[in-house]
Amino acid sequence: MCNAHRHSPGCDCGFGPPFGIGVSSGGSTNWAEDALDEPWLVERSLSELNWGERDIAEFVAEYLELRSSHASRPTIVRRIREMLGRRTIVEEEAWIETLRVPLYRFSAPRASGALVKFSEGEAFFRSGYWILKIFGVGTADSETLQVATTNTYVATNGECKLVFVPVRIRAARVRVEEQDVVVGHGIRAQVIRPKTKNMSFVRGRGCMTLPKGDCRSGPGQTPDEDIRFSLAGDRGAEPHTVTRRWESDVAHDVSVSLNAAGVNVGPVARVRRVHHMQIDMVMPAGYEYLGFRASGGLWWETP
Repeated sequence: MCNAHRHSPGCDCGFGPPFGIGVSSGGSTNWAEDALDEPWLVERSLSELNWGERDIAEFVAEYLELRSSHASRPTIVRRIREMLGRRTIVEEEAWIETLRVPLYRFSAPRASGALVKFSEGEAFFRSGYWILKIFGVGTADSETLQVATTNTYVATNGECKLVFVPVRIRAARVRVEEQDVVVGHGIRAQVIRPKTKNMSFVRGRGCMTLPKGDCRSGPGQTPDEDIRFSLAGDRGAEPHTVTRRWESDVAHDVSVSLNAAGVNVGPVARVRRVHHMQIDMVMPAGYEYLGFRASGGLWWETP
C-alpha cells in the first residue's frame, strides 16, 4: 500500500521520504534545437509518430538541406519548428511511468568471498555528479538533470549490479493530423517537470541484480583499461584488498523502454559522469584476476 501513513521507499504517491539527493535541472531543450544538434533524432522521432516513410524522407531531405545552409542557428531552428508545425498532434490517452535510467554496471569476480564496492565519490574528493540528458519521444522536448551523490554499492561472488536513477515520464498516445485529416498515430513522452522547487525530478536511487554476463553487454562497454591481479600462486587464507580511483568525464547513450500499455518505444538518455569514481575490491587468494573497466561499467573475464 502506498499512502501518507504507509508506503514503500521510492513509491510514486508523493509521500516518499527525503532521499537526500541533490538533483538540479539544466533545463528543457525544444525538439527543434535538439534536432539541429542531433541529426539521428529526426527520423527516430517522426517514426515514433508514425508519419510514414515517404513523408519522413521528405522531411529529412528538407531538414538536411536547411542544416547545410548558411542560415543562422535561430533561423534554422525556427524553420524546423515551422516544418514540424505543418501537422497537428492531438493527445488521446496519457499515463505516468517511472523509467530506470542506467548509470553504471559492475560485477564481482566469480570467487567465493570476492567483493567489489563501487563508490560515486569520497569526502576527500571534489564532489562528483551524474549528468543525464533524456531525449523526448515523438518530438517532445528533452530534459537535462544533474544528480550529485556519494553513494556506495556492493556486489559479491560473481554478482552483476546495475545502479540506476528512477525518472518520472509522462507518456501519451497521440494522433497526427494534417488539415483535419488523420495521417498517423504514435507516442510522445518526456520527463515530468516538478510543479514547485520543493518537488523532485526523481524518487530515490536504485540498484538491482542483473543476470550474470549482463555487465559486459550494456552501453559504454568498450574497455578503457584492463585490470589484472596475479594471485594464483598465493595459498594464504586472507584475501587481498585493492582500491582503484579514476576521474571520468565520458558520456554514453542508453535506450530505456516504456513498459505501459504495450508500448515498445523508448527515450534515449545520455549519461555522463563528471569527476571521481572509486572501486574497492576484496580478492581471495588463489586466482588469476582479469577485469575490464569502461565508461559504463566494470566486469571480470576470470575467474
